[in-house]
Amino acid sequence: MKIFAKRKIIQLALNAVSASHFSLTMGVQLSFFLLLIHALATSGEPIFSTPENFNCKYDKYEICGNLTDDASCHCEPCPTCPIGKGVYPLCGQSRLLWPYHTLCKPCEAGRTYSDGEGIGSCNPCGHCDGFVTTKNCTTHSNIVCSTTCKKGFQLHPNLNSVCIPIPTPTAKPTSKPMPQLPLTSPPSTTTPSMPANHTTENRTNSADLVPSGQPSSPPLSRLEVILIVVLIVPAIALIVVIYRMCNRQPHANPDDTENFLISSSRESSSVDVHYAKDSQKVSLPLPPTSSTIYHARNLDMRLADIPFPLKQYIIVEISKIKPAVSNWRHIADMYGKLPHEYYIKLDVPSEHLPGENLLDALNSYDPQLKLEQFVIILEKVQRNDMVEHICKEMAPKETTL
Repeated sequence: MKIFAKRKIIQLALNAVSASHFSLTMGVQLSFFLLLIHALATSGEPIFSTPENFNCKYDKYEICGNLTDDASCHCEPCPTCPIGKGVYPLCGQSRLLWPYHTLCKPCEAGRTYSDGEGIGSCNPCGHCDGFVTTKNCTTHSNIVCSTTCKKGFQLHPNLNSVCIPIPTPTAKPTSKPMPQLPLTSPPSTTTPSMPANHTTENRTNSADLVPSGQPSSPPLSRLEVILIVVLIVPAIALIVVIYRMCNRQPHANPDDTENFLISSSRESSSVDVHYAKDSQKVSLPLPPTSSTIYHARNLDMRLADIPFPLKQYIIVEISKIKPAVSNWRHIADMYGKLPHEYYIKLDVPSEHLPGENLLDALNSYDPQLKLEQFVIILEKVQRNDMVEHICKEMAPKETTL
């Protein structure tokens, strides 16, 4: 295409020379102008923009005589780049100023890679995030991470696919404790003979023997002791009587007992509900809470390895726009790790649904992403309908005893 464009430019220039009868000096200037255009088209960075209204398909780009004039633009097919190179600028959304064209730009070692031929740009390298790196990222392949954490990291107690730093023990305070004040009076070895009417003075001296660093509580008066005996002891006895009466109701209404036990089960999520109906005990296990639901499911697998029917369900659900529900845009924002290049790809019109583009972007950027992490993100964007369906599909088969 570049050769055809150059021939067309040269032919137009020759026709202009023959029609206008330019002098030799003007012909030299025109030749210099054509050489300058050729040099700009074959070297240097292309001048381009990314308009909101892109008129070409996902596998083409626009060439314009004026970047702000849609009438001067036409579509050109994107080149197919080999492994280790990517299309630059991005195909499917770039508008280039003539005579520039898209080109196959080599990927940057350690930062971007391309593991196949195509019209896509170079993908950013992933990160092991605490895991041991098995193979570094090259221009031809992405980084490869092991399943063990590197030194100084440990597995997350709830997420087996996340490594977190090992917490360091808190340092002890360096300041020395304050020395205790000496006793106000040394202990005596002999028992002094005191009159019987000096009991108050003896109490004061014994209180002075307590170190000043330790607070002393005043002794209870006789009135306080009497109040404790009169109020607390009957209250404890009343509680014991009520407890025994509640446990001895042979003629209680079964419906009232059932309603009482079921209402009390809502206040406690750690016990089973036992109620009596027709003289038979029935045990109703409580549903798992949101903090433990993921451990009871088979969610410890990579997002890229989920079954095909479940993947299609996720793609269709997160691609919905109406009725107003959280879709792939909210999930991508909540994930918070995708580079800007991935967000641009998600907005590119394509033959696939946006949900499929999001799953491909997540799996490409983080190959170790687990289904459990994706379910947590769905819960945060309040897609509880999807969380319930995924947990139901991935639930282990129960065996009857």
